Amino acid sequence: MTLLSMVFYIRKIRAELIEQNNQNYFLLAHSKGLTFGQTINRHALKNSLVPYAPVFFDEFVGLITGSFLIERIFSIDGAGRLMIEAFQTQDQPLLMFCFGFYTFISLITNILVDLSYRLLDPRIKIGSKKDESA
Repeated sequence: MTLLSMVFYIRKIRAELIEQNNQNYFLLAHSKGLTFGQTINRHALKNSLVPYAPVFFDEFVGLITGSFLIERIFSIDGAGRLMIEAFQTQDQPLLMFCFGFYTFISLITNILVDLSYRLLDPRIKIGSKKDESA
Protein backbone atom coordinates (compact mmCIF):
# COMPACT_ATOMS: atom_id res chain seq x y z
CA MET A 1 0.00 0.00 0.00
CA THR A 2 2.76 2.41 0.87
CA LEU A 3 4.67 1.71 -2.32
CA LEU A 4 1.60 2.43 -4.42
CA SER A 5 0.97 5.81 -2.78
CA MET A 6 4.68 6.65 -2.92
CA VAL A 7 4.77 5.99 -6.67
CA PHE A 8 1.76 8.27 -7.11
CA TYR A 9 3.44 11.15 -5.24
CA ILE A 10 6.76 10.69 -7.00
CA ARG A 11 5.07 10.92 -10.40
CA LYS A 12 3.16 14.06 -9.38
CA ILE A 13 6.26 15.76 -7.96
CA ARG A 14 8.23 14.83 -11.07
CA ALA A 15 5.55 16.49 -13.21
CA GLU A 16 5.76 19.59 -11.00
CA LEU A 17 9.57 19.65 -11.34
CA ILE A 18 9.33 19.45 -15.13
CA GLU A 19 6.88 22.34 -15.06
CA GLN A 20 9.24 24.36 -12.83
CA ASN A 21 12.09 23.92 -15.34
CA ASN A 22 10.43 26.40 -17.72
CA GLN A 23 9.84 29.12 -15.13
CA ASN A 24 11.81 32.37 -15.34
CA TYR A 25 13.42 32.07 -11.90
CA PHE A 26 14.72 28.60 -12.77
CA LEU A 27 16.25 29.78 -16.04
CA LEU A 28 17.72 32.85 -14.31
CA ALA A 29 19.35 30.77 -11.56
CA HIS A 30 20.72 28.37 -14.16
CA SER A 31 22.10 31.25 -16.23
CA LYS A 32 23.82 32.74 -13.16
CA GLY A 33 26.06 29.69 -13.02
CA LEU A 34 24.25 27.23 -10.80
CA THR A 35 24.41 23.66 -11.97
CA PHE A 36 21.21 21.86 -12.90
CA GLY A 37 21.25 19.88 -9.65
CA GLN A 38 21.80 22.99 -7.52
CA THR A 39 18.98 24.78 -9.29
CA ILE A 40 16.66 21.84 -8.71
CA ASN A 41 17.59 21.50 -5.02
CA ARG A 42 17.61 25.21 -4.13
CA HIS A 43 14.66 26.47 -6.13
CA ALA A 44 12.48 24.03 -8.03
CA LEU A 45 12.12 21.29 -5.41
CA LYS A 46 10.82 23.66 -2.74
CA ASN A 47 8.24 25.14 -5.08
CA SER A 48 7.18 21.69 -6.24
CA LEU A 49 6.63 20.41 -2.71
CA VAL A 50 4.33 23.23 -1.56
CA PRO A 51 1.09 21.68 -2.90
CA TYR A 52 2.00 18.26 -1.50
CA ALA A 53 2.97 19.25 2.05
CA PRO A 54 -0.51 18.62 3.48
CA VAL A 55 -0.73 15.30 1.67
CA PHE A 56 2.46 13.99 3.27
CA PHE A 57 1.25 14.81 6.76
CA ASP A 58 -2.17 13.31 6.03
CA GLU A 59 -0.36 10.15 4.99
CA PHE A 60 1.37 10.18 8.38
CA VAL A 61 -2.00 10.28 10.14
CA GLY A 62 -3.18 7.49 7.84
CA LEU A 63 -0.10 5.49 8.79
CA ILE A 64 -1.00 5.79 12.45
CA THR A 65 -4.59 4.71 11.88
CA GLY A 66 -3.36 1.87 9.67
CA SER A 67 -1.55 0.53 12.70
CA PHE A 68 -4.94 -0.55 14.06
CA LEU A 69 -5.25 -3.12 11.30
CA ILE A 70 -1.63 -4.29 11.50
CA GLU A 71 -1.81 -4.72 15.27
CA ARG A 72 -5.06 -6.65 14.94
CA ILE A 73 -3.81 -8.99 12.19
CA PHE A 74 -0.43 -9.80 13.75
CA SER A 75 -1.60 -9.74 17.41
CA ILE A 76 0.83 -6.99 18.36
CA ASP A 77 0.14 -5.12 21.57
CA GLY A 78 -0.09 -1.41 20.89
CA ALA A 79 -2.29 1.66 21.01
CA GLY A 80 -4.44 0.46 18.14
CA ARG A 81 -5.18 -2.86 19.79
CA LEU A 82 -5.87 -1.08 23.07
CA MET A 83 -8.40 1.17 21.34
CA ILE A 84 -10.13 -1.74 19.60
CA GLU A 85 -10.40 -3.67 22.89
CA ALA A 86 -11.72 -0.55 24.65
CA PHE A 87 -14.35 -0.24 21.92
CA GLN A 88 -15.36 -3.89 22.27
CA THR A 89 -15.63 -3.69 26.08
CA GLN A 90 -17.24 -0.22 25.95
CA ASP A 91 -14.58 1.32 28.19
CA GLN A 92 -15.63 4.92 27.64
CA PRO A 93 -12.89 6.75 29.60
CA LEU A 94 -10.19 4.85 27.72
CA LEU A 95 -11.95 5.49 24.40
CA MET A 96 -12.14 9.22 25.18
CA PHE A 97 -8.42 9.23 25.93
CA CYS A 98 -7.59 7.35 22.71
CA PHE A 99 -9.75 9.64 20.58
CA GLY A 100 -8.22 12.66 22.29
CA PHE A 101 -4.72 11.32 21.71
CA TYR A 102 -5.29 10.72 17.99
CA THR A 103 -6.98 14.10 17.68
CA PHE A 104 -3.94 15.68 19.33
CA ILE A 105 -1.62 13.89 16.87
CA SER A 106 -3.74 15.12 13.95
CA LEU A 107 -3.70 18.67 15.33
CA ILE A 108 0.09 18.63 15.70
CA THR A 109 0.53 17.37 12.13
CA ASN A 110 -1.75 20.14 10.83
CA ILE A 111 0.31 22.74 12.69
CA LEU A 112 3.47 21.22 11.20
CA VAL A 113 1.89 21.54 7.74
CA ASP A 114 1.29 25.25 8.31
CA LEU A 115 4.85 25.74 9.53
CA SER A 116 6.29 23.73 6.64
CA TYR A 117 4.70 26.16 4.18
CA ARG A 118 7.03 28.85 5.54
CA LEU A 119 10.08 26.62 5.13
CA LEU A 120 9.17 25.55 1.61
CA ASP A 121 8.13 28.95 0.27
CA PRO A 122 9.62 32.08 1.90
CA ARG A 123 7.00 34.25 0.18
CA ILE A 124 4.35 32.79 2.47
CA LYS A 125 4.13 34.78 5.67
CA ILE A 126 2.58 33.26 8.77
CA GLY A 127 0.44 35.70 10.70
CA SER A 128 1.07 38.63 8.38
CA LYS A 129 -1.60 41.28 8.06
CA LYS A 130 -2.91 42.53 4.77
CA ASP A 131 -2.52 46.14 3.78
CA GLU A 132 -5.57 47.85 5.30
CA SER A 133 -5.10 51.18 3.48
CA ALA A 134 -6.72 49.89 0.28
